[in-house]
Amino acid sequence: MKKNIYLLLFLIVFAACNSESEPVGNEAQMPEKEPVQFAEEAGANSKCVFEKETYDLGKIQQGEIVKYTMKFKNEGEDLLIINSARASCGCTVPKWTKEPIAKGAEGQLEVTFDSSGRFGKQQKSVVLITNSVEKIVEVHFVAEIIVPNK
Repeated sequence: MKKNIYLLLFLIVFAACNSESEPVGNEAQMPEKEPVQFAEEAGANSKCVFEKETYDLGKIQQGEIVKYTMKFKNEGEDLLIINSARASCGCTVPKWTKEPIAKGAEGQLEVTFDSSGRFGKQQKSVVLITNSVEKIVEVHFVAEIIVPNK
């Protein structure tokens, strides 16, 4: 009896997963969005160039949260697309320009660094995955975390 119940549940789940549903309400009227272009589609002749490769955040009190904006420029001929940005540590959160960046235009990488639980000299990096000539662009920042005397 248990086997029959399990078999019946399996068939119901399997049937539900394979059924195609029709759009409901406004979904049927919404136009499809253009997919984001990746390197091969946008052209690999873009170039992501930062003002500096290493940024110094200076001295920071332990526990302080610092936001820093790093500017970059597309010095290539094609659209520059930043597909993703990854920080070297969970204490660092990157936000970046998501729209394609035209030739000669600028974009921004905003980095939020949480110094909680850290002390001394810190070196962190953010890696951008792009469609530029280099594909992987890495920037760094340094900070000195000062522990307050108690």
